[in-house]
Amino acid sequence: MTKKGIQVMRNKNLLSLLVVVLIIVIHCIGVSANNHRKIVINIKAGDNYSHQHKIGLIKIHITPQMAIWLEDETGKYVDTIFVTEKSAKSSWGNVRRPEALPIWSHK
Repeated sequence: MTKKGIQVMRNKNLLSLLVVVLIIVIHCIGVSANNHRKIVINIKAGDNYSHQHKIGLIKIHITPQMAIWLEDETGKYVDTIFVTEKSAKSSWGNVRRPEALPIWSHK
């Protein structure tokens, strides 16, 4: 399998994980609203969570960026539940990267 094919598979796996987490969050919100329970989300890195990319002589460590947020019935942003540290702190050399999480960044 080519590097591009492996990257596409990783992206699909990450997207699948995010969809599952969102479904769980949506379910928990309904339970929480009715029973006043606390929502707990655990995201654990698997074997394919990150990888290294070589640019010339420089190797960089790449990890996926994720955000989970709440919206009301009309799609209006309510609150952020989780965002990866690199995106939350804009830690790409003090440069903000809205393209890393385009939908969340514009909410």
